[in-house]
Amino acid sequence: EKNEKGEWTGEYSHNSYNLSDEVNAINWDEKIDNIETFEQYKALIKINREHAIYQLSTKEQCANYQVLEANSKYVMAQITTPSDVTDTWSAATMIYANAKATGSSIELTGEWTVAFASGNTTLKVNDKVTGTVSFDEYTMIILYQN
Repeated sequence: EKNEKGEWTGEYSHNSYNLSDEVNAINWDEKIDNIETFEQYKALIKINREHAIYQLSTKEQCANYQVLEANSKYVMAQITTPSDVTDTWSAATMIYANAKATGSSIELTGEWTVAFASGNTTLKVNDKVTGTVSFDEYTMIILYQN
C-alpha cells in the first residue's frame, strides 16, 4: 500500500478489491522475465479445465481424495474418479516437494503417465512411470492413469 505521499509502506492489503490499479494491476513486463512460471500456470489451468477429476463438487465425490503421505519433505495425494464423474483419467497422483525434499522418492503401484512436471525432476510430460519416482526440492508432479 502507499501512504498519503504516494510512497510504498511495505504493508500488504489482504483485501485489495477496492484499491487502485496501482495495487491490483498486472505488470506484464514481469511475464517476460518469468515466462517459465507463466507457462507452468497455463499448463495447470489447462489440466484443471480438461479433467473433471479436479472439479468435484460434492462431499461424496471429494471422499475419493486421499493424502497418501505427508511429511516434512513432501505431500503425496491421490484421487480416483468418482463413478458419477466422466473423465479420461481414472486416477491422479499429485506430489508437492518443498525445500527439504532433496533425494526423495516414492513408490507407485501400476503404470502412470506424467501430466505435469516442474522443478527438480527428470520426468517429462507423457513419460510412462512405474515403480520408484525420484525428485528433489521444489518439485511438483502430476501423474495419471486411464
